Amino acid sequence: MKRKLLSIVMAAALGATMFAGCGSNEEAPAEESSTKSEAPAEESSEAQSDETSEAPADETSEASGETATSYDNEGKKVSALFFSLEGEYFTMLDDMLKQGLEERGYAYESQSCNFDPVTQIEQIENATAGGATCIWIWAQDGKQVADACAKAREQGVLIYSFVQDPSGNADVVRGTDEITCGTAIAEMAQNWADETYGEDAEANSIKTVILGDESSENQKTRTDTIQKVLEEDGRFEIVDRVLAEGSTVECQTATENIYAKHGDTIDCIVTVGGEYALGVLAYLDSETSVVADPVSLGVFGAEMSEDLAAYMRDGLYDGSALNGGNIIDNIAVQVDEIDKLVNGDLESGTFSAVDIGQVTVDNLEEYGY
Repeated sequence: MKRKLLSIVMAAALGATMFAGCGSNEEAPAEESSTKSEAPAEESSEAQSDETSEAPADETSEASGETATSYDNEGKKVSALFFSLEGEYFTMLDDMLKQGLEERGYAYESQSCNFDPVTQIEQIENATAGGATCIWIWAQDGKQVADACAKAREQGVLIYSFVQDPSGNADVVRGTDEITCGTAIAEMAQNWADETYGEDAEANSIKTVILGDESSENQKTRTDTIQKVLEEDGRFEIVDRVLAEGSTVECQTATENIYAKHGDTIDCIVTVGGEYALGVLAYLDSETSVVADPVSLGVFGAEMSEDLAAYMRDGLYDGSALNGGNIIDNIAVQVDEIDKLVNGDLESGTFSAVDIGQVTVDNLEEYGY
C-alpha cells in the first residue's frame, strides 16, 4: 500500500496539479540558456521563433515563441537537511522535493540529523563548503541552528527554512506558528467529542492523556496549546501529560506505560505528531493492549501517511492536523519559491504561510489517501 500511495502521489506530482508548466533540463549543458540551438534536440526545447511551430502546443509560450518549460539552473545545488527522515511523511517530502527540483534542473541531495542539532549544524557547514546554492532545512528547533544558518548566508548560501524559523537567519521561512497547529489538533478532539459525547456532556467526563514533547521550544508550545484548549473545554479532564520524543518505538513504550498506570479508563489520547500517534496506535493494535474497545477511543495527532490513513479507515485514528495542507500543493509551492529565490525573483525575508489541514476519515481522499 505504501508503494501504491507513493506512486499515486508522485504521478500527481509530475502532472499539472503539482508542476504545471515544468520541464526537465537536467542533462542540458551549462551554456544552454545562451546557446540553446547547440544543445542536442532530445535534450532541449526550441528557442528560436522560426522553430516554434514544430514544438508541442502545450510546451510553447505563444507570447514569446520560447519554451515555457525551460530552466537555467545547471550547476546549482539544493541541500535538504531534515531533523528526521523516519516515517513515510518525511520520506515523501524528500522524494517530492527531489522530483520537483531535479525537474527544474537542480542537483539535489538530502540528509537527516536524526534529532541531533549538533549533527545538523555540521551538515549545514558541510553543505556550504560543498557548494550548495540553497539549503532547505527543517530543524527540530530553529534557534539551535540559527548561528550556522547565519554563517552560511554570510558565505552566499540561501536558506529556505520549513516549519522552523532560525531566529531570522533565513531568506524564506515557510510554516505556521505552533499555537495555530496545537489549536487545530485540539479542535479535532473537540469535534470528535461533540459527535461522540455531545456538546453538553458532563464536566470532566472525557478522561484524556496528552502525549507531548518538550525537547524543543516549538514542541513545548504545541503541547502547551493542546492542553490549554482542552482544559478550557470543561468536558475534558487531563488525567496525565506524558513526554516523549518523536520515535514510534519510544511512543509505543510510553503508551504501554500510560495504560500500565491508568488501566482501561482513558477516553482520549491527543498527541503532537505523526510518529507519536503511530506509537499509540501500534500499542492499541498489539496483542499486549489492555484496551477493550480501541475504536471508541479518540486518538489525534499531526502529519499524514498511509499507515495513519489505514488506521483511520479501521476506525482507530480519528484526526490529524497537517501542516501545509495537501502535501502535493505544499511541495509545489516550495519548489517554486526555491526556484524564484535562487533566481532573484523572490525577496529575501519572505514569510510563506502554510495551510493547516484537518484530516479525518471523511476527507482522506482529498489528501490522496
